[in-house]
Amino acid sequence: STGPASEPESLADRKARREEELSTLTRDLSLSADRQAALAREIRAIERDREALNADLLRTAQRVTRLEEQLASTESRLRRLGENEDAVRASLVKRQDVLAEVLSALQRIGRHPPPPLAVRPRDALGAVRSALLLNAVMPELHVEAQALASDLASLRQLKVSSAAERDRLVASISELVDVRA
Repeated sequence: STGPASEPESLADRKARREEELSTLTRDLSLSADRQAALAREIRAIERDREALNADLLRTAQRVTRLEEQLASTESRLRRLGENEDAVRASLVKRQDVLAEVLSALQRIGRHPPPPLAVRPRDALGAVRSALLLNAVMPELHVEAQALASDLASLRQLKVSSAAERDRLVASISELVDVRA
């Protein structure tokens, strides 16, 4: 009696074990499906992050390119301003010689003024020469003074423009370094 009675128990035990295994497998499958869904969500989030990073990289690369073009343009303008400044300085140096000659002539005239015709008529030739010299020198002196003033104003403006371009260059370089970082 113990034999057949133990057989149904073993069948019952085996059935219980199988049901427990089935329950465990069902629970594991449910957990596995939940885990798969969580992994799929993480993959989608990572994909969105990757797309956002790629878009940021593209925008940053375009910004770097734009800044590098601005730097090149600013450097070119600075070079042209420097060349213009050199040309104005050369013009001033060239005018310096002419102005020195005119000023020395005026100093000579100032030290030896022409004789008044009413007091010494015999010095009429000297007075005419002095008057001719003054008539020749004064318009030239006026033209040279205007040219000098114009060159000095140009030089002043070029210095202001150069300083502004240098400031822009420094700001662009700083921004480029920040963007690259």
